Parts: sequence; C-alpha cells; structure tokens
Amino acid sequence: MKKYANNEEFFDLLVKYKKNKDKKVFDKVCRIFLKISKNLQYKPSWINYTDDIKSEMESDAIFYMIKYVDKYDIHYGTRTGKKNNPFSYFTMIAINAFRMRINKFHKTAAMFVRMSNMSGLEDSDLSSDREYSGKYVVVQDNKLEGFFQ
Repeated sequence: MKKYANNEEFFDLLVKYKKNKDKKVFDKVCRIFLKISKNLQYKPSWINYTDDIKSEMESDAIFYMIKYVDKYDIHYGTRTGKKNNPFSYFTMIAINAFRMRINKFHKTAAMFVRMSNMSGLEDSDLSSDREYSGKYVVVQDNKLEGFFQ
C-alpha cells in the first residue's frame, strides 16, 4: 500500500463513485482519506501533540472528508479550465478538521484552568502530580506553562 494518494487515480475514483455510488469504490476513496489524515499528522504544526489528540484529529478529519465527499464538484475543471485537484480539496478539509479539534482542546484546557482557579487550588497543588491529556499542567499567573511542549 502506497503512503501517498495519486491525484489522477483519486479523481477517477471520485468520478466513479459520483456516477454509481458503488461501495467498493467508496471504500477505496476512504482509504485515500485515511492516507491523507495519517500523513497530515506528521506536519511540523501537529507533530508535538500527544497520540490521543492525534487520533481524535485523524478521526475528525476522516469524518469531515466523508461528510463532504458528495459536495466535491467533479466538473469544476471543465467549467473553469483549471486542473481538478481532489487531493488539495480534501487535504484542506482535513487541515480545517485538525484546527477545529485543536481549538476544542485549547478551550477544554482553558476551562480546566478557570475551574481550578475557581475551586481555590493553589499553584503548588496543580503542579504536583496533576496530569491532563498526557502533559503536565502548571498554572502561573493564570497562564498554562509547559502544556504544549
């Protein structure tokens, strides 16, 4: 199994899927979605996140690519004169899904800090052995330190 998606083969599979909604063809398309989301995890932007977060990012990316597979316009190239590039289209969907998951993660972390501040815990109580998503949380001056490193 190749580690990358061939753009021409990918476009041909999407055309076949759009015409007959064949489950075997859709399975091949989903395998390409899996390759895109797996390889996207190794970009420098996301390499330092924990495996738990990466798996959530991957599953979100696959979900959104499957959700928007029917919205891909296979006739775009003939109308505009540009080359059809389904790889770019679905990679951007995956990147946006990764960003949404990271934003959810940051909101959860910020809520954790606010809740711990409201409960009256001291900084020393938080920095001792408290663990959150595989990384240690240290709160100083209402900021997370060492959380995403």
